[in-house]
Amino acid sequence: ITDTGNGQPVTLTVGRDIQIGGSNIGGFSCGSLQTCTGAFVQNGGIVSAAGVTIGIGNGSGSYTINSGTLNAFLDIGNTSGGNTFTQNGGTVNAGGMFLSNGSSLFGNPSPNRYELNAGVLNTDSFALVGISGTAQFELVDGTHNVRFGSLVIGTGNDHTNYADATSRISG
Repeated sequence: ITDTGNGQPVTLTVGRDIQIGGSNIGGFSCGSLQTCTGAFVQNGGIVSAAGVTIGIGNGSGSYTINSGTLNAFLDIGNTSGGNTFTQNGGTVNAGGMFLSNGSSLFGNPSPNRYELNAGVLNTDSFALVGISGTAQFELVDGTHNVRFGSLVIGTGNDHTNYADATSRISG
């Protein structure tokens, strides 16, 4: 989505989720032995959805926001690894954020990653980094506000899945 600069903001509103990169999304499949990939790039405007889910099944995907506003719950690496969310500017307002929510289920060792290079990330209720999977959260520049909840780095959701998470602040 790109804001054309004509004075009217570009707006994308989705009643449910934006799902990027998945092997079985909403009953649609790219094939049992194939991996589906997807990418979403936001260059301005306003994107609003119930949630953004990146990486379902053995799929992988990426979301890049360079400017504008995203309003959505974030689930990066729902059941797969190697998914990325890159914020180079703009504002992300997330009701909550899961980073690597069960990515170990499909045995993908590639970490799921959130890189905040510029802009503002607001998470309202919680930011969980590395839930039963491998995750990297890197704050290079910009601001991350966890407004009403906790920032949790490295936790398993039961006794059989373990998390491997890192968080790095630089700049």
